[in-house]
Amino acid sequence: MLYFDADITDNNRRTTVRYVREDITVILIEKKMFSTNRIMVKLLDIGSKGVSISCAEKLAVNKKVNLQIFFSDGRKFEVESIIVRKQNIPELQYGLKFQRYQNSLGNYLLSTQSNLVFS
Repeated sequence: MLYFDADITDNNRRTTVRYVREDITVILIEKKMFSTNRIMVKLLDIGSKGVSISCAEKLAVNKKVNLQIFFSDGRKFEVESIIVRKQNIPELQYGLKFQRYQNSLGNYLLSTQSNLVFS
């Protein structure tokens, strides 16, 4: 599923294409004072500027985290991110913005996309 640049509403301020993918595994790494918390999250959608995820853990908005993004072919991307949005309907959902544009990730997403569904 794709979301386009013009898809800007009160709840969706995205400015890039987002892909709904089920073949990608995402681990969120939250660094704390004396430990590191690795959280397996559910990917809702992804683009070159950010992701939407859901997880059972409560996370703080404006917290900096790292994401490890794994593709089914073994390719891995590590991305510094910040939590910019939190929703609790019907589950905990978060919007994360990448600290830098991820053009190589965006290109790889497009090149590995096999099923294009437009929303």
